[in-house]
Amino acid sequence: MASGSGDPLFSGVNITSIPPAPEKSVFQRGGEIKVHIRFLHTDQAQQDAIALAYEHGTPFFKLYTSDSSAQSRAQGILKDNWLDIGNLGDLGNRWSIRWSSQNIKGSEQRHEKNLNILRIAGIISHNEECCKQIMQQLPAIPLHEHVWQTAIEQLEQGASEWNPATANVRYELLPSDSCSLYQQFSRRLGVDITREAQYNIDDWLNKDSPKYKPEIAAAVFYYQGRIAQEKSLQVCIQTDEMKQATWKYTHQKQLILDWTFGICDRRILLFIALGVDENNKGVPLIFFLFSAPTGNRATHAGYDMDILHELLVHWRDSLGKKDDVGFAPCVAITESDTKERGAPHIDLAIYMAHFMQVPYFPKLQIQSRLYALEEQLIISINYTSATQIVDEERSALTWLKSLPDMDIAVTAGLAHIKYLTETWMPVSL
Repeated sequence: MASGSGDPLFSGVNITSIPPAPEKSVFQRGGEIKVHIRFLHTDQAQQDAIALAYEHGTPFFKLYTSDSSAQSRAQGILKDNWLDIGNLGDLGNRWSIRWSSQNIKGSEQRHEKNLNILRIAGIISHNEECCKQIMQQLPAIPLHEHVWQTAIEQLEQGASEWNPATANVRYELLPSDSCSLYQQFSRRLGVDITREAQYNIDDWLNKDSPKYKPEIAAAVFYYQGRIAQEKSLQVCIQTDEMKQATWKYTHQKQLILDWTFGICDRRILLFIALGVDENNKGVPLIFFLFSAPTGNRATHAGYDMDILHELLVHWRDSLGKKDDVGFAPCVAITESDTKERGAPHIDLAIYMAHFMQVPYFPKLQIQSRLYALEEQLIISINYTSATQIVDEERSALTWLKSLPDMDIAVTAGLAHIKYLTETWMPVSL
C-alpha cells in the first residue's frame, strides 16, 4: 500500500474533521497523510487485515529533490508499486488541479507541471491478503483535503464572491459536500451541530455555562430563552459601535424598520433597524431575532404589536439617556404592515409600493375604484369607518357584476377586497 504525490498542494494538510478510518499518520512537512480506507469496498476480514497492516506496518517516507538522479530513484519506487505515470488509475491520482490561463491581480502565477516527485509516503510492504486481492470496483472519489482546507479558510476570512484577491477559487461540490463543509465550519466555530440552536445560544449567553462566550454576550443586551412551548426565543443584538450610530444617525431623526424571514432553516424572524449616514447609506443599528410562536402556520405571521412593543422598549431602555434626554426618533419608515403602527409620539411613513401592487384588471373602472379604496384605507384611523368603507365598496362591486362584460373584472376586484379584509383589517390590528 503506497501513495505518491508530486504537487506542493498536498503539504500541511490536517483535516481532522474527516472521519479517519484506519490510518497511519506520517510526518509530512508539518501535516499528516490520510489514507481513505473507508472508501474501499471491503468485507470485515479485509478491513481487519488493513487495520492490522496500518497498526504494525513500517511506514515509508522520503523527500526528493528535483535533480535527475533523485527523480530516477523516486520513479523506480513508484513503478515497483504501480504508482508511476503509466499507472495513474488509482484513487489517489484521479484528482485534478486546474490553473487559470490568465494571471489575475491577487492570484497565484500560472503553474507549469513538471511531474517532479517531491515526496513518497506510505506502507510499501504488501501483506498476503493485499497481494492476492483483485480490484473489482474503483472506490468513490472523495473531495480532496486541500479543497476542504481552502474552502474553510475562505469561510473564516469572509471571502468575497467578487474580489479577485479572495474569490479566485471555484468549487464543484455535491450537495453532500456542501453539507459537510458547513458542518466542519460550524465545528471550527465551536457550534455543536448535534444540538438544537437554542441550546447553543443559551450556552454562549449563560455565564454559568462552560461554553459561555463573553464576546457574544457583550453584544446582546436582551435575551429570552424559549422556556415554554408558548414562548418565543428572543435575542436583541447591538454592539457598542451600533449604539453610537443609533444616537448619531437616528435620535430626533429618521428610523427605518424592516423585517424578513427565511434567514435560516428554523422559524426565525429578523427585524432590522437602520439609520442613514452622511453619505445617504443605510447603517444597521440593531437586530431583533425571535422565533415564531408554536402553532403559527406561517413564519411571517409569528409576530404582533405586543412583541414589537416589548422589544422596542427593551431597546430604548438599553440606550439610556444622553444629556438627560431619552432616545426618541422623529420619523419611522416601515412597510405596509399595520402591526408596526403602535409607536406613540412618532410620525409613521408607510411604504406605498405594497399597497399599489394590485393586479391589472381589464376594466379601468374597477382598477380606479380599488386605488381609491386603498387610499381611503391608508388615511383612515377608525376601525368602524374603515369597515364601512370596505362594505360599501363590496356592495357596489356586487351590483356592477350584473352588467355586461364586467363579471371577470368584478370577481377579481371582490377577491382583492377579500384579501384586504383578511390580511390588513383584523380587529387586533
